[in-house]
Amino acid sequence: MDKQTKIFEILEARNRQDKSLDVSVDAGYTEEEIPAPSPRFEKLINIYYQMKNTIDMEIPYWYNRVWWENEGDVPEIRRAKAYGAALAHTTPTIWPGELLVMNKTKNWRGAFPFPWVDASFFNAQAEALLAEAEAPALAEADRMSVVGAGGGNVTESYGNVVSIAQKFGLRKEEVPILVKISRYWDNCSIEVVTQKYSEAIPDYYKYKAYRDTVLVMFDSWAIPQGREIINYYMPLEYGFDRIIEMCDEKIAEILGLAENGDGLLGMSRGYYYMAMKEITKGLSAWADNYGKRAESLAECEPDPQQKKEYEDIAVVMHNIAHKQPSTFREALQLTFLCHLAVVNEDPQSGQSIGRLGQVLQPFYEKDLEDGTITASWQTASGAPAGGWYVTYGVPTSNHEPRLQECTENSVTLKGLIPDADYTISLTPADGADVFGTVEASARTPSGGRFDRYGATPSTTYISLWETPAEVNWDYRSLTTSKTSFSADEDIALCLELTRKEDSDDEITLLYVIRNANGEPVSDASAQLTWDQMWHERRHTSTIPNPGAAGEYTLEVYVNRQLLKSIDFAIS
Repeated sequence: MDKQTKIFEILEARNRQDKSLDVSVDAGYTEEEIPAPSPRFEKLINIYYQMKNTIDMEIPYWYNRVWWENEGDVPEIRRAKAYGAALAHTTPTIWPGELLVMNKTKNWRGAFPFPWVDASFFNAQAEALLAEAEAPALAEADRMSVVGAGGGNVTESYGNVVSIAQKFGLRKEEVPILVKISRYWDNCSIEVVTQKYSEAIPDYYKYKAYRDTVLVMFDSWAIPQGREIINYYMPLEYGFDRIIEMCDEKIAEILGLAENGDGLLGMSRGYYYMAMKEITKGLSAWADNYGKRAESLAECEPDPQQKKEYEDIAVVMHNIAHKQPSTFREALQLTFLCHLAVVNEDPQSGQSIGRLGQVLQPFYEKDLEDGTITASWQTASGAPAGGWYVTYGVPTSNHEPRLQECTENSVTLKGLIPDADYTISLTPADGADVFGTVEASARTPSGGRFDRYGATPSTTYISLWETPAEVNWDYRSLTTSKTSFSADEDIALCLELTRKEDSDDEITLLYVIRNANGEPVSDASAQLTWDQMWHERRHTSTIPNPGAAGEYTLEVYVNRQLLKSIDFAIS
């Protein structure tokens, strides 16, 4: 079979696979209603709309500074060092009210020029920019693509701002930096190099004529057109610190070894991993800097709610700077970081987020398994001045509903019981009247089956006992096992593992007692490490007595995944 036939077979197989993913109305799928934007979002987007498109030279400065410092290095490593340094030195900006942070540049509605990709435009206007004169007449393609005045465009120079392409504003003091950097790349930019290769393509001048007459989308032959989709798997699965370690492992494995190629390919692959390590170090520092900025803002923030939001941002950013994301929020923030990093590396016309819902679904499900629910609601005039009191609880439980305060029309409830129906109620903190629905119900999903540290339900034994009289008792003090207790009797629990792996991971231990209908009537939880939970492969404790006669089930959860359960009765 020749190569061409093999390629056609692969493409045909992919085409069949893609068709199998098509969704039709007959399959029972429907369009979800798009919810109305929250007051938080509306406030932030209105600020964004009032801003002007701003370019600055911070990223180009650091890119070129480090590029020049590493003259003579392998090109891909040199480029990676330059871009990694640009990311690591980008000034982080966080606006009050933001929860998902990060921007392309230090400006919220900002961008920057890429002279190392395409320098001809800036060099053609260098003298005019330096003289703060009117820009040259627009090219025909630019005339056809000019966005109307407004919408953030800086259509003409004013004050200390110079208009670039009638779209962006650049401060006058940064113009000399732009001109100096652009002149360096005049004969060696990606645009120039690809032009030389493009001329070797058959019928190049025919396609060039199409482009020049604007019959097709104008192009520099250097800027990618179309859509690309990021593979988020590596950062989501491993985190940046582990990716750096993996790069070191691959460098040690293949750099310059003949058995991995002919000696040359081994070096080339090694250079790739060396470059990838530099980029990843820059990404990690970029995220860490946002965490440091959030901590700085939290220190001087007088509003308790905003202070808490800054502190939460700091935790998220420091976590994703080094580790695999552990929550849906961290995963979403990491994918956004990766998206910005890719579009910052190359002036692409489009970078698709792909099927991001599928990518993030495991993190969303894990948040649900961890006992987290986000509730939101709509009001005609936003949140009341004093915010809301949100009460939530299980109606069948002996415990009083919990109370949580919030300032927005949404709240995240944590530490919920698996497989339980919750009632959520709203009350304005200032006592104002509310018309409409102020109560809702939500059901938490089941937590799944525990399977970690060598422990599973099938390798765990559970028993209930009379509680020993002594104060500091352990499993050796237990003498009478039983499954029926009086309403005023203390109940002792003993779990035993057939095997156990050591770990100092922090866990959430949760006891849930359900009635004969499966409804929770009592619960208790504790935070401890996995090793602290066990003594000689056994865990002992007292559990809440439901107090009323009936049939019950005790469920023991670790990290809201079921480890073991046992039925008992109260007489």
